[in-house]
Amino acid sequence: MAILVMKLIDYVQLMVHVVELLENVSLVYIY
Repeated sequence: MAILVMKLIDYVQLMVHVVELLENVSLVYIY
């Protein structure tokens, strides 16, 4: 069970990182 939680946390952190990268890219294209 703890392993699933750890994987879920890793997945969420990865999604957050991807969103931040996408926001940075969109800012570059906008400006």
